[in-house]
Amino acid sequence: LVGINAQLSQLRVGDNMPLTPSFKESTSTYTVSNVSPTTDKINVYAKTRDSDSKVKISGGEYQVGETTSEVELDYGTNHIVVDVTAANGINTMQYVVTVIRNISGNNNLANLIPSIGTLSPSFSAGTMSYTLNVDYMTKQLNLEAIVQHENAHISYMAGAGYSASQNRKSVTRTINLTNEVTTVTVTVTAANGAAKSYTVQIRRNQNYPSTLDNLKVTPYDLDE
Repeated sequence: LVGINAQLSQLRVGDNMPLTPSFKESTSTYTVSNVSPTTDKINVYAKTRDSDSKVKISGGEYQVGETTSEVELDYGTNHIVVDVTAANGINTMQYVVTVIRNISGNNNLANLIPSIGTLSPSFSAGTMSYTLNVDYMTKQLNLEAIVQHENAHISYMAGAGYSASQNRKSVTRTINLTNEVTTVTVTVTAANGAAKSYTVQIRRNQNYPSTLDNLKVTPYDLDE
């Protein structure tokens, strides 16, 4: 006789992540919660009760008896669909697993790099405030901010100037130094909306220039 059973005997997600409710052949909907933000792919294994039934996962190809598929995960809610067709080709059953991947709260910088000089203290993700001493003649410099998490946003505030938030791994801004002290604020906003600000106080050393642009003795130029 051709089999009529279109149920699963096993359904596993990831490394035996807990299903809610616990798996039961006749239960068709499940949830897997609190998946780490760093988990962007997950393996799903399904085995049919009747070894002659066919099963496929999230649009993949039908396989007889059992199948494993690697499914990519977005942040938030993901629906993984497992379709089972009995050996008779008529009876079917569909299982849906909702996998909830947590949204990252990582709002740390990986590095903060000035084009001139060295930060004091040396950069550390947990240190929020820095000082940067530059030569008196320095009129501008670049400051590069690199985030730890690729989905975090970076924005700059330097004096009265504001740079709109950008979703990039690295953002570089040119800072104009019109005052003796310029404070730059770099704000990192995580994917879940949590924000953290780093500040760099750029100080132009108050030494007079060691060279002259020009020197004249009236009424003669020195080079005459």
